[in-house]
Amino acid sequence: MMGRLKRDQRQLFYCFNLEEVVPQDHQVRRIAEVFDLSWVHAELAPHYSPIGRPSIDPVLMIRMLIVGYVFAIRSERALCREVQVNLAYRWFCGLGIEDKVPDHSVFSRARNERFRDHDIFRHVFERVVGARPALIRSGGTLPIVPALTDSGIPAIVTGFGLPDSNLHSPNERLLAEHVPLGIAAARELLRAFAAL
Repeated sequence: MMGRLKRDQRQLFYCFNLEEVVPQDHQVRRIAEVFDLSWVHAELAPHYSPIGRPSIDPVLMIRMLIVGYVFAIRSERALCREVQVNLAYRWFCGLGIEDKVPDHSVFSRARNERFRDHDIFRHVFERVVGARPALIRSGGTLPIVPALTDSGIPAIVTGFGLPDSNLHSPNERLLAEHVPLGIAAARELLRAFAAL
């Protein structure tokens, strides 16, 4: 006899434990083992007013951003959506199954206003890895350029995308067959510089 899913009545109560549904070998568990953010609230306290509406928890923001970086989630809108539906991401961020994920616009504004003038991500890196990062992002989509120019090394940035590629945007479209063409163009550019 063919079974059918019963949809007679919605269940009133659920017993659900996120800890049990996140696989032991999931990457978020390995990150969580070395990721201690207990110091963040004290570090960022001077950037918050003691009165007013509560903000998004900075630890939640950092954890969500780490999820975005590690799993290549390219926009804050997509990041908020993924944390909303992915149980492993919820577990890593410390959100329960019914906890509300910040709206992407509030998340973006809070990140830009609170963290723009603070080295919090460098501090996170140093505390987790135990060393200073070689390069620190300083705006734009190519952090290597300011790092080189600040060190007195001239830098040239070239692009090999087509006008509709929308490079470095949430709807980026770079075709795989264009990659060898970009490499060949870069090779020719370097040859031309060598001939100078």
